[in-house]
Amino acid sequence: MAVKWPVNASLLLLVLSPIAANAVVSCNVATAGVAFGNYDVLNPANTVSMGTINITCSDIGGAGPLNVAISVAVSASSTSGSIANRQMALAGGNDRLNYNLYLDAASTLIWGDTPGSNDLTLPKLKVPNNGTNSTMVMIYGSIPAGQDVSAGSYSDQNVMTVFY
Repeated sequence: MAVKWPVNASLLLLVLSPIAANAVVSCNVATAGVAFGNYDVLNPANTVSMGTINITCSDIGGAGPLNVAISVAVSASSTSGSIANRQMALAGGNDRLNYNLYLDAASTLIWGDTPGSNDLTLPKLKVPNNGTNSTMVMIYGSIPAGQDVSAGSYSDQNVMTVFY
């Protein structure tokens, strides 16, 4: 009996290792953040803007073609500490400007960092054998109208995490 245990463990490792060793993919991410420009406190419409995320994946193990599963999460606001109530801070002041980031142009689905709930799961990216493929994702941002804030420069930081 003692001899069979190491043999079974070795068999299991041999069955799993070719998949892990050959399926080597490398992905690079480039972003253009959401820049809202000027916010007019008298404008009755929300201020909206968009940014982009470009994801490029390469098969570096020669195991292709590969279907790469990718998900993108966006952290809470560094100012408010919240996903549901993101805020930008006035440089050198105490005012806060509410905003949020969305998965859709209609600003109905808040983009967050909970897998399978409010993150973005992309269709599998098809990467050819020893080749490269890329996809672009839009980031939608909106500042609600009617906020009475001081003039100045407002900013916030969010961490985007790409899982593949």
